[in-house]
Formats: sequence, structure tokens, C-alpha cells
Amino acid sequence: MRPLLRRPHTGENLAAAPDHAHAAADLVDLALAQHATQLVALTDAAPPTLELPTDPHDTLVRLAQLITEPVGRLVERQHPAAATLAEKYEEGFGCGCEITLTYQGVEWTLYRSDSAWSLMRADAVGEDGIVREWRDLEVSSATPHPQHLYVALQDTLGREFKEKEHARD
Repeated sequence: MRPLLRRPHTGENLAAAPDHAHAAADLVDLALAQHATQLVALTDAAPPTLELPTDPHDTLVRLAQLITEPVGRLVERQHPAAATLAEKYEEGFGCGCEITLTYQGVEWTLYRSDSAWSLMRADAVGEDGIVREWRDLEVSSATPHPQHLYVALQDTLGREFKEKEHARD
């Protein structure tokens, strides 16, 4: 195959560039037309490589499988009726379940709150039951890939402890 542009800086080659680009596009179109049906069939036959969770509860269950005892465990709550649960999901909330975990001796709770995945220290709840301090993870989806949520959880906990260390220095 000969090079498309022999002398890249001449006016003649620059003027011919659109013609060469169109010719290259025609070759791509021809190749796709000849092989598209076969490629689509192969893609359809391939097993799925990514299966996202179906709802926030499914996300928590899958995340809990990545966090092993004694570091963390899933605490499942009584689920409300399916219609109520669907309404909660639409409003950005989770199912009421949570994951409790211990990181560097501190107990934490991860849960789906108001359109966010939130992480709360166990000692951040006042005597009146009001949460005084929490961290939202940098994941906006209600059903992210569990590994993505796991990495965001690690990042958030790591930053939390780095901030505490710097505050002590």
C-alpha cells in the first residue's frame, strides 16, 4: 500500500487530502458491510461480561460479598411492600439495609440515603438519633457495579483517616 501523502507539506497533497479521506471511509464501509452480520452474531452469542445490580438492595448484597468478615457484614432490614420500596427507589433512597464495617478500629455504616451512597461513623449518631456527621461516596448511580462502589468506599475511608492524621500533626 502506498502512503496517502507523499510530501505532507505541499499544497498539492493538502488539496488531495479530502479525496484520500473519502477513499479510506469507503474502504471502512465496504469492510463493515462484508463482516457486520458475522460480528453482530458473534457479539450476540458471547456471554455477558457485566451484569449490573437491579436495585440498591442488590447492590448492597453484591458489595457485601466483596467485603469479608470480620471487616464488614450486611445487615438486612425488614423490607417494606414492593410498591413502597419502588417509590423509595424513585426518590433516591435505598431499601433500609446497610453494611456495617470496621476500618482501622472504627465502626462505620454504609447505606443508600437521599440519592447518595453514604458512610457514617457509628459514633456520629447523637443520643437523639440524629446523624451528626457522614460522608457521601463519589458514586451517583443507585445501581453501580459493586467493584466501583467498593473502590469509592476504600477511597472515602482512606481520605477520612488521612484528614484525621493531618489534623493531629
